[in-house]
Amino acid sequence: MILKLAKWFLTGAMLLLLALVVYLDRGDLNWLKPRIESLVAANSEFRLALEGELALDLFPDTAILVEDVTFSHDDTENGGLDIGLGHLSARLRLVSLLARPLLIEELTVRDLSVHVIPGPEGANEHVDSDTASDGLAGGIPVIVRSARLDNISFRGDRSDGRALNASFSSVKLDRDSKDQFELNVSGAVGEPAPIPLSANLRAQISPDEIQLRDIQLRIGESDVSGSVSVSTGARPALTGKLISERLHLGALADSIGESADKTKTDQEQTEPRDSGHVFGSEPLALEPLQGLDIDLTLFNKELIVGRWNLVDVTTTLKLTSGDLLLTNAYLGPNGGRSMSRLGIDASREPASVHVDVRSRDLRLNLISGDVGDVSQIPPVDITIYVIATGNSTRSLAASADGRLLISLRQGKVSHSMLGLFAGDFMSQLFGMLNPFAKD
Repeated sequence: MILKLAKWFLTGAMLLLLALVVYLDRGDLNWLKPRIESLVAANSEFRLALEGELALDLFPDTAILVEDVTFSHDDTENGGLDIGLGHLSARLRLVSLLARPLLIEELTVRDLSVHVIPGPEGANEHVDSDTASDGLAGGIPVIVRSARLDNISFRGDRSDGRALNASFSSVKLDRDSKDQFELNVSGAVGEPAPIPLSANLRAQISPDEIQLRDIQLRIGESDVSGSVSVSTGARPALTGKLISERLHLGALADSIGESADKTKTDQEQTEPRDSGHVFGSEPLALEPLQGLDIDLTLFNKELIVGRWNLVDVTTTLKLTSGDLLLTNAYLGPNGGRSMSRLGIDASREPASVHVDVRSRDLRLNLISGDVGDVSQIPPVDITIYVIATGNSTRSLAASADGRLLISLRQGKVSHSMLGLFAGDFMSQLFGMLNPFAKD
């Protein structure tokens, strides 16, 4: 008797499970939308509106379809967020719904808009690390094999009234082997006149390393190509070699926010300096230098900085066990050459800094004003060598020792710049740089 009851129970359970599967696969799930919206509202500060189709197919491939979705959050203290989604469909592996990671075979997103509204100045400066780590720990790992995103836009308002805009007409991600991906992006960034953007790269991802190869990035007149790898082991390391035919820093800065430097200056002016001194005694944050290794090289055939077009610019950045070395060498637009080195050794106490700049025969228009003939620009030789030790800007300035030599040869000098060569210029300069001086 008990065996028969168990048999009937198992049979009924299997029939119910089969009916549930068939309903989920063939039934209309749109009646669940109000309940999902209410569930989100009851358990979070966000508002969810499902205004389009909601569908789920289990066989032969598991697929999810969601259309016309809005997701918003208004917070007068921390800012707001508005997200609109026209279409999202995903084909995934059914087994991965039960066993992590979640494997999405194909993802399609269309007409996605994100608008970030800032809160009052200073909001969100501090994040609860415990809360953040709990959120990350509770996340579900996701692997996407292929993705296509069309008509994607992002707008981030800023407290200074400007906005950071980016739009992408197409984003494609394809996986061509177990751990190799190909990414292709086209779009535009900046305002008020958006600058065209395109990016292509191949990525190989393993548990211990991320390799980005065949990088081709172009933003307006600027371009970068090369390869970068990131080691994610016990001691992270970043290595890479990049080449640029032309890099226009001014155009890039204008596109992402012309007033960024001004905003920072205004904020710095409102912050009280340590004891009213020119150089503060707060300890320098050098700990991050000791936990990361870097070996990067960037070669620019043409680097545009303001009015200057520098040629064959080679920049290297090396960081090993807290010892950082930054080197830069270039040719002047009208002749001459320059080499500079900046070293920061944070591997021992106290930290040490050395600066070595040697420029020869440079014809950079620093003091000549408007000239029609570059031969009127006086060639200049610059030698700067400074060494210092300390763990704060104040102690570094107090211990600084070295030499500064500027040699200016025949050429045109603007009348407005003659004050630089007055007899009391050096005394004024040393007065400003005195680490023990008051404001």
